Amino acid sequence: MFSGVFLKKWDTEKLFTDCYDYEISFCKTGQKIYPMQKECVKLSSQQMLIHPRFMQTSQPCCMTGREEGISLFLNTVSAEIP
Repeated sequence: MFSGVFLKKWDTEKLFTDCYDYEISFCKTGQKIYPMQKECVKLSSQQMLIHPRFMQTSQPCCMTGREEGISLFLNTVSAEIP
């Protein structure tokens, strides 16, 4: 659809290492902790988190082991409408 856009379900624990500028995550069930520079942000069921990826200091960790949700990764440099 668009270049520079990647949608990922939380169904795997694979680390996502590609470099994207922004992440938009929606938690359906469970909880995830996002380490953000000097603080941690808890994303709970039915919540959305939008953040620049440079603020995230490491991979988010699952709190219950039953997390479901999606993340949309955006790269503003290569994002263009075909």
